[in-house]
Amino acid sequence: MIEFYLRQIQVPHPHSHKGENGKSLVIGGSDLFQAASQWSFLVISRFVDMAFYSSVAQNNEILQESKHFIADGVVVKRSDLPQYFQEVESVLIGPGMRRDFRTRFSATQLNRILPTDLTELDWEFDTQAVVSALLRAYPQKQWVVDAGALQVVDPKWLPPGAILTPHRHELQDLTKRLGEKSADFSLAETLVEIQNTIAKEYWQSAASQPAQLLTKQQINHFIPKQLLSRLYDFSTQLNQACCIVKGQADIIWNAEDVVIVVGGNAGLTKGGTGDVLAGLITAFAAKSPSLASTVVASYLNKAAGHSLYERQATMFNTSDLVAEIPRVWQTLQSQIC
Repeated sequence: MIEFYLRQIQVPHPHSHKGENGKSLVIGGSDLFQAASQWSFLVISRFVDMAFYSSVAQNNEILQESKHFIADGVVVKRSDLPQYFQEVESVLIGPGMRRDFRTRFSATQLNRILPTDLTELDWEFDTQAVVSALLRAYPQKQWVVDAGALQVVDPKWLPPGAILTPHRHELQDLTKRLGEKSADFSLAETLVEIQNTIAKEYWQSAASQPAQLLTKQQINHFIPKQLLSRLYDFSTQLNQACCIVKGQADIIWNAEDVVIVVGGNAGLTKGGTGDVLAGLITAFAAKSPSLASTVVASYLNKAAGHSLYERQATMFNTSDLVAEIPRVWQTLQSQIC
């Protein structure tokens, strides 16, 4: 089944030229969280022709001084971001961004501000203002909204077809921000219960499972029609967003379809593995449809985690996962040749 989605992923043509195989931008990190956005960048740089990275000044200086991954892309000052948006197709915003600073802008101002309205301090610390200004200024880009950005975004700011990566609490907050009735706040809990039910059925004794997609019949068994309709409506309310709720069973959906990817092990609960997944989604989404990009990224992340587990159980870290992904990707590509 994964072959259906793999065929939708654009891979470099043998006779392609520089820049034709995707350009992506990562906006993330903070003085508190340095590594998250860097994991995303490292995996993106393996798949696209050009990767741009933008963090707070402290992180950018660390990278410049250490030369860490500087050869794999371009480090951009946040206040210089507007001039780089013309270069890229996909943008990841949020990993490692702070959300504990109150914005100086009112709600009305946040719905109107432009990137040119932001000061150097705003670019450094005001995640909500940065998210609002950029999402609304560049709606034509393929956005992946993750972590810190997802926690402060107003649904009205989301451009068409954005990819959202909420965990349980972020999904709860998104539902509330949509102004849903209190009875609908249980969407996140319901999906977590479904994930747990699927895990119990597929994780009988093995500590790691190969990645696999559930069939439509299996999905209909776990997700009733009423909930399917609720998921489609949720996507529509978020401007046709594609969503992924991560777990042992990743639940992925847009306004028309639901896909469930099962697999992985406890090693994938470590910090940074979710940032790798967000980076994979962003890399694929530079040139490929959002749903297929999300499904294949989920599958590849789990498959790489399983491959590592077979050699070293859960004793792997995020850098091991980043290194394993190209090897597993090559194997997946051989399935459709």
